[in-house]
Amino acid sequence: MRLNISNNQISEKHIMKENPMSIRSKDSIEEALLSLMLEQPYKNITIRSLTERAGLSRQTFYLNFEDKEAILTRHLSRMLDEIMLRVQVEHVDTIQKLTDVYTTVVEENASFFRLLVENGLTDLAKGVFREKLGHLPPVLACQRENRTDTERRYFNAFWVAAFIEVYSTWLLEDRATDRDEIVSILSDIMRGDYFFAPDDKNIGG
Repeated sequence: MRLNISNNQISEKHIMKENPMSIRSKDSIEEALLSLMLEQPYKNITIRSLTERAGLSRQTFYLNFEDKEAILTRHLSRMLDEIMLRVQVEHVDTIQKLTDVYTTVVEENASFFRLLVENGLTDLAKGVFREKLGHLPPVLACQRENRTDTERRYFNAFWVAAFIEVYSTWLLEDRATDRDEIVSILSDIMRGDYFFAPDDKNIGG
């Protein structure tokens, strides 16, 4: 069963701490950036064009965001908060279920993710994903208590890069591959099924 959860529901606690006027300004600036990205390359979008599209002053922009990247970071963070909530509500406890949740959110935000890919902004997405990964329930082996911080950090880097690259390829190919096959591929990668034959998984200890 798919959950239709809005960003407002996801960020309710955070929103309660923010000034409503600031929230409206941030939302307007975010919407302005996303609409401009549909019309021109990200690198060509100026703060002036953003504020004009949002109907806000330059001062208001800098009261709410440091730069354009901060706008995208906010948008990505809200989407990943949605993933965190779905993981909790749906009691996700397997890699298959986890990749299904991620794939669903990518599908629902396909236009935005494709804009990131086409504008060379996947590194920004990777950074936000890595930050949020630590808040997932212990579904992944790297999250077990006996893992060192170094092991977790490098596994997270691999896991995030794998997901971003698979989704980037999928979106650039206009999602020609069935979404359930994408879920299966990602799950196999995470379990190591793409690297070892069943009888070889214990090689090297």
